[in-house]
Amino acid sequence: FVLDNDSLHADLKRSYPTTYTGPSVEVVPLQKAGGVVQDHSAKLREYREQRWREYFYGAAGELTPMPQVVKLEDTHIVHLEAAVVPPSFLPHGQGPAAEEDVSAVPYSGPVQHLQHALLAVSSATTLDQVVFAPVLGFVVVTAIDDQIVDLLCPAERLPSIPLFLIVGDVKQVKLVNH
Repeated sequence: FVLDNDSLHADLKRSYPTTYTGPSVEVVPLQKAGGVVQDHSAKLREYREQRWREYFYGAAGELTPMPQVVKLEDTHIVHLEAAVVPPSFLPHGQGPAAEEDVSAVPYSGPVQHLQHALLAVSSATTLDQVVFAPVLGFVVVTAIDDQIVDLLCPAERLPSIPLFLIVGDVKQVKLVNH
């Protein structure tokens, strides 16, 4: 069921065409009931920050995250990029591939923009492995300059070098422990 989201409904409909040979999948659009109220973005942001605080400090503040200092030269800061092919470029009748072409590419933005960003720690040992390697956990950048990265980690130590850190969409994480 897809609740009040026409574009998601259309995407799922394309993902499971009538020629799909797997288990039976029917995508059904639903309209919102009159009493449904959307959460405000500020409330969602507060809820998300609370979850991250619990990840680092525990639900009752029983955990103590560890600060780690890492040389920037010992890290590979990357982000994941998906190659999207417009449907008009595909042969007639063929939908987008179920598995998009995702690759890890080096982060090219200013490192100072990563201040207070949440990064995923990858278990990869090479750039080619980052896309499929498990994520070991998350860290928050507490300070960064051209040579050193200060990280807040839920574990005592980080994996050995090379350290692959994946930049996501979560920026400006506030982890004030209550």
